[in-house]
Amino acid sequence: MKKKILNIAHRGASAHAPENTMAAFELAIQQGADMIEMDLHVTRDGKVVICHDSNLLRTAGKDISIESASLEDLQRFDVGSWFDPRFSQERIPTLQQVLERFGGRVALNLELKANHSDPSLLIASALKVLQTYPQARCILSSFQWPLLLEFRKQEKKIPLAILLTGNYWEQAFQFAKAIGPISIHPEWTSVTSQRVEQAHKARWKVYPYVANAVEEMKKLISDGVDGIMTDRPDRLCKLLQPL
Repeated sequence: MKKKILNIAHRGASAHAPENTMAAFELAIQQGADMIEMDLHVTRDGKVVICHDSNLLRTAGKDISIESASLEDLQRFDVGSWFDPRFSQERIPTLQQVLERFGGRVALNLELKANHSDPSLLIASALKVLQTYPQARCILSSFQWPLLLEFRKQEKKIPLAILLTGNYWEQAFQFAKAIGPISIHPEWTSVTSQRVEQAHKARWKVYPYVANAVEEMKKLISDGVDGIMTDRPDRLCKLLQPL
């Protein structure tokens, strides 16, 4: 029996719906996702919201930074029409809204974004929400490894994951000793079977990002990864069905 490879929807089913919206998350589940990856920022009033960028210029046409605005301010803006007019009712979701709707249905990969003047506010605010939903299956990840270290100091049970760019595998392996991650999340182009084997020896899962072409997915599967982040969970679901 072959092992289960997780189908991880990158910002939801973001090839078919506006990224990091409730519509994209719902569609990801319909398309067979086992886990949904999303990005966390904190507002001026300490509310954790889901958005990749630090402002809404790209997704709402408003050059407003998330950390300078209140939640009420942000949720007035349409963050779906940029993708397709039929998503005009989509609003920037909060972590609380996501956990309420999806926390019991699918695993969540929550990326802490570090482009804030006070990263400690993001950590404290995210922890406050997460502790209210202990039943949710969550992984906290970040490219900013000091954020993971600070998070681990404050919370011992929620699994952590190291995001890494390029060929920083050895640095990630060294840093992992400080936080005891459950997984590492490398760029898919840097994955080799040898590196996956090294991670497995340390008892870490390997969830690379972001593979959308079938050939890319097949290559990662042959390398022995444990999950794949993709904008196309529908495509990965079809590929994994015979395995």
